[in-house]
Amino acid sequence: MGHAERVPEADLIKPASHSFYLAHHAAYKDSASTPLRVVFDGSMKTTTGVSLNDQLFVGPTVHPPLNDVLIHFRQHSYVLTTDVSKMYRAVALAPEDRDFHRFLWREKATDPVVDYRMTRVTFGIASAPFLATNSVLHLAEQNESELPLAAKAVKESFYGNDGLPSVETKQEAILLHHQLQDLFNRGGFKLHKWDSNSPKVLNLISPEIRSSKSTSNLGNSNNFVKTLGMEYDSSQDHFKFSSTDLSAEQSSITKREVLSDSAKIFKPVGLISYVTILPKIIFQHLWERGIAWDEPLPPDIQKEWLNWRTQLPDISAIRIPHCYTPFGSEIVDRQLIGFSDASEKAYCGVVCLRSFSTAGGVYTSLVMAKTRVAPIK
Repeated sequence: MGHAERVPEADLIKPASHSFYLAHHAAYKDSASTPLRVVFDGSMKTTTGVSLNDQLFVGPTVHPPLNDVLIHFRQHSYVLTTDVSKMYRAVALAPEDRDFHRFLWREKATDPVVDYRMTRVTFGIASAPFLATNSVLHLAEQNESELPLAAKAVKESFYGNDGLPSVETKQEAILLHHQLQDLFNRGGFKLHKWDSNSPKVLNLISPEIRSSKSTSNLGNSNNFVKTLGMEYDSSQDHFKFSSTDLSAEQSSITKREVLSDSAKIFKPVGLISYVTILPKIIFQHLWERGIAWDEPLPPDIQKEWLNWRTQLPDISAIRIPHCYTPFGSEIVDRQLIGFSDASEKAYCGVVCLRSFSTAGGVYTSLVMAKTRVAPIK
């Protein structure tokens, strides 16, 4: 695919200070599209005690905050979701930098080891996220006058390789899809895994670039797609929550396992903060008592933890509508309402959006919630 090239013999005789060799290993995943990935380790130090990442700038954050992207996603009735295929590999490395991205390779164990070098931006390198994201933003700015809808969506509704724009009408959704395809094609990027909550919009998207779920389950009531930490069902147009991948229950649980399990319940914008605050409080109790990382939990705290774990699967019954207002509602006024409260254990701030329609309907939706454990006295 041109993502790497063999190092020419003439370049192999350059001084060692003019090159760097990356370590790499295989990573396996239960995935139909990419069951195996080659992972390059830019942070591994050589015998000099220095890694490639030590010598690279990370670059500033140029994409919008995650919460902003999700808030925009819920703003309008019609949504599109898409993914930039091999986003990093669509960005070329400058020829003068490629020798600092060398690696050793052979097709099979009996073959001689050969020197290669990357020609594209590589995952695992400190500067890679900035280089890829900034390239997409630069592409949007270059084409903003011709493709205004697409440029706006890139600036507001793309986070890394995930795109989650929302618009007011089906016609606008169709136009946005065409503009985004055109924009990314101009930069050599490929958008795929397209999905929408509108069957009409989805039917106008080529099946080859649709999400595999949307292609095989059009109209299916169990068509969930994970996007930026949220699980979204395009068929039913709502968010759901799950508690998968937690460690198996054991008779002896440690503080390390408590931290590991609680970190897996990552829910941006805090729609279920009342669930995620409890393990934080439990973890604070462990710090207060000075419990070591691999020391079994005291019986009273273990009982509290297991009680939370037992109830956790109940979050799968929660459904949050995607849009702040129902389909077809003509909104004439909106109010942002903030609440806050505190106790000896925790404190919380919540923002809700109240919308008033011409038909007299009043709709209140949770926009964001933030919880914190109260400071130890």
